[in-house]
Amino acid sequence: MAVQRKRKKKRPSVRQSQIHDNNRDKSKRRIDEKQHRRKRRSSKKQALKTRAEYIRQEQRGKESRSISKKCLSFGYNLLFYGITLGILLMALMFSFSSNSNASILGYRFYTVMSNSMAPQANGPSGGFYAGDILIVRGMKGNQVKNGDIVTFAVGDGGSYLTHRVVEKRNELNGESGSYLITKGDANNTNDPPIEADRVFGKVLFAVPKVGAVLDFVRAEFWACLVTVVSLFGFFLVLKAYLFSSE
Repeated sequence: MAVQRKRKKKRPSVRQSQIHDNNRDKSKRRIDEKQHRRKRRSSKKQALKTRAEYIRQEQRGKESRSISKKCLSFGYNLLFYGITLGILLMALMFSFSSNSNASILGYRFYTVMSNSMAPQANGPSGGFYAGDILIVRGMKGNQVKNGDIVTFAVGDGGSYLTHRVVEKRNELNGESGSYLITKGDANNTNDPPIEADRVFGKVLFAVPKVGAVLDFVRAEFWACLVTVVSLFGFFLVLKAYLFSSE
């Protein structure tokens, strides 16, 4: 029988070992570089994501501040123009309530001097008190109805009364014509009959307590004028400071 001999494994030379080690080091460095580049890309993506989120938060904050500023501006303008309109209305009432013959667009303003039309329990609606301002629309006496509150001249025409119509007549003491009988809601008896042509108009509504304010303004006119002008100027300055363009 032939005897087989085992081949001896060749041991790598020093040069081959160095080449193998170098190749292994290069592979490791390539892996490390790939991991490093991957981390850098991931870090850049995270930074971009964080910056984009920051920008979105800034935009949301700006939008929120813009909405708040618009709401504040709307509220301020509403208050400012409401006060301005109130001042104008007060000026109109001040001008026309002292002159019973003056009117604007067919409307007149009268200051209530007594409580003859004070509201009563279980009584009709529409009553008012002394110190109120009445807004009266011009209307002929033959056009009013029972239950309407009308302003009419009494005596020689220098005085005025505002009461409710309780009866209309076509004849008085044998004389034909258009006559009205009125009564104050707080009074126990009717007023004497009047001719319909004495009526100036029908009461639309009453502004409570404004007459007392107008009486105070007439008594302290200059002090009230300075106060109103100062208040108006203050609001103008405040508006310019708060809502001036940046």
